[in-house]
Amino acid sequence: MGLLEALSQQVKDALGSSSDPSQLVGSVLDAIQSKGSGGLASFVQDFHVKGLGSVVSSWVGTGPNQPITPAQVESVLGTDRVRAIAGELGLSPAVVTSGLAAVLPHVIDKLTPEGRIPAAGVPNPSRTS
Repeated sequence: MGLLEALSQQVKDALGSSSDPSQLVGSVLDAIQSKGSGGLASFVQDFHVKGLGSVVSSWVGTGPNQPITPAQVESVLGTDRVRAIAGELGLSPAVVTSGLAAVLPHVIDKLTPEGRIPAAGVPNPSRTS
């Protein structure tokens, strides 16, 4: 099972939902990779800049993940990025921010299994098992 499938299953289990979160997980991975060479570290830094350092640090760390609200997701990603994701997925921005609020803690947690950001960046979801 690849990283994308594993993340999607973990999120689905956590949400107790029959819907497939893989598109939102893919959008998160795309957002991280769009940060260029900064990748995951740059993505996490955006949360610190917006005053959500303790929240994102809980996802990176090995303890429990703190929740994030849809409004906080939009604050970090920006309205334009949220609208772009919504357009790509054919969903409303409100549905996207709610979904990302549920997905982000799991995605970042899974990408940082040792409680720190890997030096090599984000693994390719299609190649990781």
